[in-house]
Amino acid sequence: MLNIPLWNRVLIWGVVAIGLALAMPNLFYDRVERHNDAVALIEETGATDDALEADRALWPEFLPATLVNLGLDLRGGRICWPKCGLRMFMSNGWMRSGPRCAMR
Repeated sequence: MLNIPLWNRVLIWGVVAIGLALAMPNLFYDRVERHNDAVALIEETGATDDALEADRALWPEFLPATLVNLGLDLRGGRICWPKCGLRMFMSNGWMRSGPRCAMR
C-alpha cells in the first residue's frame, strides 16, 4: 500500500476543494447569471426594486460569481440550421464560392 504523508494528502484535498469551489457557479448557471445581471443593473442604474433584489439574493455574495462561457452546445442549445434548407443551400453555390474563395 502507498504511504503518502499527511501533509501531501491535505494539500491534494485542499487543491480539490478550491477547484470545486471555483467551478461551483457553473453548476447553478441560471441562478448565477440572473444574480450577475441584477447586480450589474443595480450598479448601472442605481434603481432597486423587489424583482432585482430577489434576483440578487439568488446567489450568496461570499461565493465566486464568475462564469465560464460554455457556449450554446454545452448549455443545452442546438445548432442553428439555415431556414432555407439544405437543398437550397447547396444549389445556391455558396459552398463552392463562399468562405473558401473569399479566403484565397
